[in-house]
Amino acid sequence: MKVFKYNLKLRSNDLNIVRDFVARGDFSFHNLSKIIMTCLNWTGEKQITYFIESSKIEITDSRIEIPKTMGINFKSDRDSICENFLDKGSKFVMIYGDETPFVFDIEVVDVIYDYEKDAELLNSIGKEPVESCEGEREYMEIVSILNNPDDSKYDETIEWIGKDYLNNTLSIESINENFENLDLILDEENEVEDMSGDSEYSFDIFSDLM
Repeated sequence: MKVFKYNLKLRSNDLNIVRDFVARGDFSFHNLSKIIMTCLNWTGEKQITYFIESSKIEITDSRIEIPKTMGINFKSDRDSICENFLDKGSKFVMIYGDETPFVFDIEVVDVIYDYEKDAELLNSIGKEPVESCEGEREYMEIVSILNNPDDSKYDETIEWIGKDYLNNTLSIESINENFENLDLILDEENEVEDMSGDSEYSFDIFSDLM
């Protein structure tokens, strides 16, 4: 089958977080969201918004646990197939969260044919941030606290995320095993709501994001 090879990188001056993975080109953006969340060992509890450079389109997936891909004039998952908007060399941005989100730069670095798997993590660099953090700044504060047992917030932070958080990283093999449990079936009849007027982001900031 035809797959895209993606390079995903957190936009950050302090953290080097990279994921290289492949996913079927005929997956919807909702399925792509689930794949990315799995690569990051996140649950997808926050809003996901994509800005695609080539088509100048915004796609919003507000709750990943609901099988819907919400975007501009999309009537079903079939209308938001990745290969209809992306190709080799395509670059786009994923915003995860609301007021202070994590921002990821994504590029389709290759198109591979006759690939045997629907999705696969190929390379992983950097521990994923705490998903519930309000962006990179809060996460860096947590890292600082965890590295300083004398900090007044150390005990409550340990109680929240665990003492071994920084050293507890899932292997690539474990992530790929998790892909087997994902429901990535495309539902052509799954109608979606036009969220183009409800997004917190607008095309006024598109150039800044890219």
